Amino acid sequence: MNKALKHVLSSAALLSFLFIAFGSMENEEKCGCPMPDVSIPSYADSWDDKKENWAFVECAIAESKELTEKIHVYVFYNEKINSYRCELKYSWPGNDCRLSSKFFGSNAISTAEIANSTFQSGEWKTFEYWLRRNLNS
Repeated sequence: MNKALKHVLSSAALLSFLFIAFGSMENEEKCGCPMPDVSIPSYADSWDDKKENWAFVECAIAESKELTEKIHVYVFYNEKINSYRCELKYSWPGNDCRLSSKFFGSNAISTAEIANSTFQSGEWKTFEYWLRRNLNS
């Protein structure tokens, strides 16, 4: 094999590696936090409620006008059971993304089922929606 062909093959391998490495890094952080996996609750009542059936759909950062804390919401959808599930992370200035909230403490919601209508309306993107959910839990 000549030097030019070796150079082309090694360059192609390096570019492929970089594309895969940076592509996977891009998917790891969305909406300001590393993207969580979907949680399967112990009370799941369907054989189709398993990780491989859940697909990431969308994320948003819910912010409050009164509080500096932000809620990072990641929505997953399971076509087999026609259901949406959210994974939440919390952050506030000077702190990384966490599963616990400064405002709600360790009782903060970290996983929640949401109705299809709530997803379609976009209400899940608002801080007030999660505030009501936390106060009622």
